[in-house]
Parts: sequence; structure tokens; C-alpha cells
Amino acid sequence: MKLTYLLFIFVFQISMAQSRTVLYKINIDSTGRKDKHSTFKDIPTFIKVVYMPDTRYNVPDQLPVKYYKCKSEIDCVSPKYFEVTGYIDNREEFWTHPPRDGDYIKQMEFLPFPNIKYGKKNWKSDLEISSVYFSDRRWAVWDGDVKLHNRYKVIRENSIIKINNIEFICTEILAKMNSKIGNTEVIFYFKGNLLIKAQYYLLNGDKLEMILKNYE
Repeated sequence: MKLTYLLFIFVFQISMAQSRTVLYKINIDSTGRKDKHSTFKDIPTFIKVVYMPDTRYNVPDQLPVKYYKCKSEIDCVSPKYFEVTGYIDNREEFWTHPPRDGDYIKQMEFLPFPNIKYGKKNWKSDLEISSVYFSDRRWAVWDGDVKLHNRYKVIRENSIIKINNIEFICTEILAKMNSKIGNTEVIFYFKGNLLIKAQYYLLNGDKLEMILKNYE
């Protein structure tokens, strides 16, 4: 289903997990990059997300989601490689791991994960990560484990996001991560359990925008 038909989807509130495929366009602004000489091998321009609530997953209370990272929209039609991780989708909240398997996209680990808790204005979560997997001179170097403190706040209930002349009334959430290795933040725009747009401020200084392209 193309984006032009998305308005009809939201006539009914989605309250339970449903099979769906979402395509996002990725825009990256590297003008604020801390290390101007750093390079990355696999910066995506599109990310395809496939939620699979009817498939068994090996993590309790989570459902599987596939991420495909693509260089073009055509590449996302029949992608060769995907990453599988978990998400939660119920009457209380929507929460998902972001894609993190990649030279550039690995930085998503340092940002608050996409999350909306229905009826709540503020919430928090903590995550501990290891230097073995995530320490990198291009964003932060440390030894051992480090704890990331994530804080979420709803800053607007009826934020209007316009995509291709279609207006989406969204819940706007500001989420910040604080830690001893640095700070990050992201602004999420949710329409129910569908992420319409996200603006990420990465640990390496880049700004990454993830915006809805197609939905089916």
C-alpha cells in the first residue's frame, strides 16, 4: 500500500500486533560530525522493516522484526541481507530494537529505542553495553561496560507531520540518553503504534532523519 492511502489505515485504532511492512527514507547530515576524517562502509539510504507477530521468537515477551538496509528503494524490493531482532506491540506500549548490525548503523545502540507508552507522559529505561561490541574511535572509546540512562517525555500530543501533502497527527516524544561516554537524543513522531518520523542526534555528531516512505 502506498503512502497516499495511509490515511485510511488510521480510521481504526491499531491495538494489537499486526503483520506489516514499513519502508523508511534515511537522510543524514554529517556537518556536525566530530571526526571529520572518519568514514563508514555501509550507510543506508532506505530501511525496510517487516514485523512478524505470527512467527516464534527466542526472547520471552518479544516478537520478531526484520530490518533490511538498502542503498536504493529498488534494492529493498528483493534485499539479500537482513537483521532479525525483537519488538513489543500491545495495548500498553510499542517498543522495538532499532537496526544495529552495520558499520554505521551500529550507533543506534547509543540512542533511546523507539518507544511509546499509551497514556504516559514520562518514563525511563537503562541499558548496559560492552566495549567489546560498541567501543569505536569514530564515536566513543572505553573499557568494560557502560550504562546508558534513557529518559522519555511526551512534548506534544497533536504534532502535525506532513509527508507528500498528507498530514499525520502524531504524538511527539523527546528521548535523551545520558552516560559517561557521551549524550544523545532523538525525537519520535508516532501515529498509534506506527513510527512516522524520527530525528536522531548520534554520538558521532551526525544527524539522522528516518521518515516514512511506504506502508503495507
